Amino acid sequence: MLDLFSRLRRLAGRPFLTAKTVAVFFCVPFICAQANGEITYSGTVTPIPPAGSDTWSLSDRTTVLVGGSSGSALTISNATVTAGYIIRVGQTDNETSTMSVTNGTLSVGFNFFVAEGASRTGVVEFNNSTITANSQIYLGYSRGSTASMYVTNSTLSVGSRVAMGNFGGTALLELRGSTMSAASIDGGFDYGQTSVLRVVDSTLSTTGNVTSSGGALCVYLTSGTATIGGAVLIGTGSQQSALVVSNKMSDVSIGQTLSIGANGKLQFDIDASLLATGDPIIDAGAFLFSELGQYVVTLENLDSVLSDTQILLLGSSQTVSQAVKDIAWQIEGLPDGYDITTEWIGDNLYLNIQIPEPAVASAVLGMLSLVAVLRRRK
Repeated sequence: MLDLFSRLRRLAGRPFLTAKTVAVFFCVPFICAQANGEITYSGTVTPIPPAGSDTWSLSDRTTVLVGGSSGSALTISNATVTAGYIIRVGQTDNETSTMSVTNGTLSVGFNFFVAEGASRTGVVEFNNSTITANSQIYLGYSRGSTASMYVTNSTLSVGSRVAMGNFGGTALLELRGSTMSAASIDGGFDYGQTSVLRVVDSTLSTTGNVTSSGGALCVYLTSGTATIGGAVLIGTGSQQSALVVSNKMSDVSIGQTLSIGANGKLQFDIDASLLATGDPIIDAGAFLFSELGQYVVTLENLDSVLSDTQILLLGSSQTVSQAVKDIAWQIEGLPDGYDITTEWIGDNLYLNIQIPEPAVASAVLGMLSLVAVLRRRK
């Protein structure tokens, strides 16, 4: 072995390459490859996590509390945590408590509370992890509470309901590159404040309803898929709520009724540069729209449309009432000269885009000019 060290010194030609440093070069990669995850905390976390461990298992009657003093945080990295009962994050008045899981696994036997109590803030982040909550997740649980849950490149499975903005709380649930399943989602539960559900490049599925039962719920379906087994009820309570759906979504399926109440808004964000698939952006079992609600289509990249185009917005397997068909839609982002209308054909709602004649002529002239240039080059 010493002969090997001598050869390495001569080969490198550097006096600092000693037997000791060579040993480090050999050992460090091995140590890194075998490195375990860890569970760390700051501030107040009870029970106290096992320092430096990559596993933490708690009984079915133990509650994990994150909060109680300034700067309370629980960090789980490359580790597995099994909480047999309840987790509560955000237990400090007028302070923010945090919890993060990265490259880990978290299982919660019963309920998961984020920001429980007035004037409390809780922030939870899941990154590249697998999360299971066997019962319910409560985000923002009391007047003045603020909860945020960010799910990135992760899988979140909820055995029962996700209740957002409860009893005057405020909540945000954001999915990015993730998969989430739950029995139901209830925003603004029992007269909560604004709750926001945002889906980006993700898959969302529920067996039951998505509803704003008493407060405000804004659902942004930006890209990915959403499969709702039950009904979707927006603005059927006393506060303003909205469902905003982009045509970047590959599929939005609602098993029962899409209801837009008097305080609800249904909005389609249409990127005209995307080719129409022929499938409805939203496919629902039935539609129940209040004439007092708001119905909007926003448009971008209209200059990419070179011929008249028809985009299927809504489709239903049930007969759509004349009252729903008579509702007027507002078109936003409409340049001068374009003729853009909505039209019901049977039980399907279409967006018709007719480009102005000068635009057609310009497109044809542009193509002819390109052909002429190519011919000259030959």
